Amino acid sequence: MGWFTPLPLPRAVPEGVGALVLDSVFAAGPGRQRELAEACAGEWEALGRPTGLVGRRCLVSTDGETVLRCGLWAGPEAYRAHAASRSGGRDGGASVCFIPYRHLVGPVVPDEVRCVVTASFDVDGAERQRYFVDSLIAALPGDAVAEGAGAAHFLLSADGSRVVLYTEWADEGAHARAAERGAHDAVHEIFSGTPGVRALGGRRYWLHSLWDRPAR
Repeated sequence: MGWFTPLPLPRAVPEGVGALVLDSVFAAGPGRQRELAEACAGEWEALGRPTGLVGRRCLVSTDGETVLRCGLWAGPEAYRAHAASRSGGRDGGASVCFIPYRHLVGPVVPDEVRCVVTASFDVDGAERQRYFVDSLIAALPGDAVAEGAGAAHFLLSADGSRVVLYTEWADEGAHARAAERGAHDAVHEIFSGTPGVRALGGRRYWLHSLWDRPAR
């Protein structure tokens, strides 16, 4: 992608973050993707820095199709209060609030993360969310960590309808090589065989821009 240089990614769930609010926007091509990504800074300025907001991320998919905006919040309550204040008391909108549930970190992690891969799943309620993630982690072999892989974060939507697997990679090539070697086959077998879980697809992302609340 020639119009910007991807930034190294900070920790997906830093200390003090209890909720991630994700908003995925379909851009339909690199030109519109660039417009949406470059507008993020202005949108962040207009929204201000409400209580409970820890940071913001703007990611762009490597295929030029999508922009993923991520808000880091102290917890779901802080986000809900902010959302309700902006919508006349209604707690709603296109964004989805996720709660960090479990994390996996291998014995060796890359010095720098330059690519994030998301996989999204539609699930039938909170019990299916936890069952799916717990089954997936339990079934992974001990040597499942692929070269170039960083941490894996399992996020559960607060409404019980979604699971997002957010994985960190040294770069896009590391993830592609792992996929070619069949490193993700176990994941595919588990979600395809788990009742009440439906795969929605996934994408690779680069970090375009970010903002973090200064430490006090």
